[in-house]
Amino acid sequence: MARELPDMVAAFLSAHVDSVEQLEALLLLHRTRPRRWTALAVSEELRTNVDSTRERLDELVRRRKVIGEEHAEGRTTYHVDGADPAVEALSDAYDARRVSVITFIVSKPLERIRSLADAFRIRRSPDG
Repeated sequence: MARELPDMVAAFLSAHVDSVEQLEALLLLHRTRPRRWTALAVSEELRTNVDSTRERLDELVRRRKVIGEEHAEGRTTYHVDGADPAVEALSDAYDARRVSVITFIVSKPLERIRSLADAFRIRRSPDG
C-alpha cells in the first residue's frame, strides 16, 4: 500500500497517525485553520465519541501536529498554526486515494506485529 502513496505521506502516517479517527480530526483542523475547535465540536462534526476524539487530539498535541490551548473554564481548544507541507500532501492523498490511505493506517499494527514476530523467529544454525 505504501507504494500507492507518496513517500512523504507514508512517512507522515507511519510517524504521526494511528487511526482513521485521528486522521479525520487532523484534516478537519488543517482544512479549517485558523479556527479553534473543542473536542466536543470535533466529535460532533466527525460523528465520533468525544472521549475518543479528545484522546486522538491530545496525542496529536504530544506529537506537535496540533496545538492545544487550555482555558480558564477547564476546556481545551485545538487548532493548527499554519500549513504543513506533509499534512497538505496527506490531505491531497486522502482526497485522491482515500481507500489507500485508510488501508495504510489500519495495516500499521499488522506490520508492527510482523516485525516483532520476525525478531523472535527461531532460526536454524548453519550446522544443524
